[in-house]
Amino acid sequence: MIRTLIVPNYYREFHCIESSCPDTCCGGWKIPIDKKTMKKYRALGRSGFDFHGAVDRRRRQIVMKDGSCPLLEKGLCRLHRDLGEDYLCRACRLYPRHDEDYGSVHERSLSLSCPEAARLILKREGRLTFRKYMGRGEKEAEDPASRPLFAQLMRARKQMLSMLSFRERPLAHRLAMILAMSHDMQRGISQGKDESLHMIMDRYTLLETEKGYEWFLSKTSSCMGRREERYDQMAACLGLLGELTEIYPGYGRMVSGWMDVLYRTEAGFADYDRAVRESEGEPEIEIMLENLAAYILCLYVPGAVYDRDVYTKVKYCLFSVLCIREALTAEMALGRLKKENAMGREEAEAALLRLSWSYSRQTEHSDENLELIENALKKRKLFSMKSIFINLFG
Repeated sequence: MIRTLIVPNYYREFHCIESSCPDTCCGGWKIPIDKKTMKKYRALGRSGFDFHGAVDRRRRQIVMKDGSCPLLEKGLCRLHRDLGEDYLCRACRLYPRHDEDYGSVHERSLSLSCPEAARLILKREGRLTFRKYMGRGEKEAEDPASRPLFAQLMRARKQMLSMLSFRERPLAHRLAMILAMSHDMQRGISQGKDESLHMIMDRYTLLETEKGYEWFLSKTSSCMGRREERYDQMAACLGLLGELTEIYPGYGRMVSGWMDVLYRTEAGFADYDRAVRESEGEPEIEIMLENLAAYILCLYVPGAVYDRDVYTKVKYCLFSVLCIREALTAEMALGRLKKENAMGREEAEAALLRLSWSYSRQTEHSDENLELIENALKKRKLFSMKSIFINLFG
């Protein structure tokens, strides 16, 4: 069976920065243990190796204590130090490399939750491209990549990235177009018209023309400039982050702090409006948010081949970008309150990096948290297309 490995163009640039890293890989997430490694751990347990309560055998995962792995000693993993890399579970051995298997197509990327990987992902200046490697592998019982829907999703991802990279237009407008396309694609998928989705995508290529762009703006103009509604809705979005099980230590306290500075001030909306206006206008920040959106679209859109729900995948992308943008607005406002002057560009970029990788640890490192967000995106009116447009344009 011919297998194709796909990696982003920045993938091979990654090197662990070790002691220079602002955080550790060995904390702030639920680490799954693969079956093969679990057998080794059971044998180690029988021979007397002390795991310090780190291994949950029933759930097959490493149990964090006070936010870090009990196997971590003086910055080193006891398993790696005493027994070698072969005794690390697959997740620890590969991190921050992330695999997605679609049968004859295999994708490998870097996880945003790693600070150095986040720097490569978000500080990238050129257009995102992919490298493909061909090889042979064992024939799979099922090959999701051979389904008609998979080919359509891969084309959709390519088109979304093309739309996203058109920097002559504001990022909010580009993201809105991508959301609208995924909405129309979802209607086709729900009707079982997988093989005709290309017709929907062809229609959206017209939005790249000046006439098509003007038509789209006329259709969405009613959602523009409604900042008071954005104020209420984004407070609810950050409130959803506050409902998540805490995976990244102190994340709940961070969310509460953002909400205090944006929504719980004496002047209320007036303070919020000023904070938003003072945080806008940095092209480097917009490029980093664009790269954030590209990362999420690349990772999640092909996965719709399994649950047939591309719309929620794209909603998750926009939810993430909006929440991180809002958190940065809060951090910049807080910086002005403390230092009585505006946060510099380099400080803002460093803050955005930190907000992005900590958000990834809080969400992507927990299936439970991802499921909670996904359910909210599907069911709450807060996440209708119109509401998301208001948050983008407000």
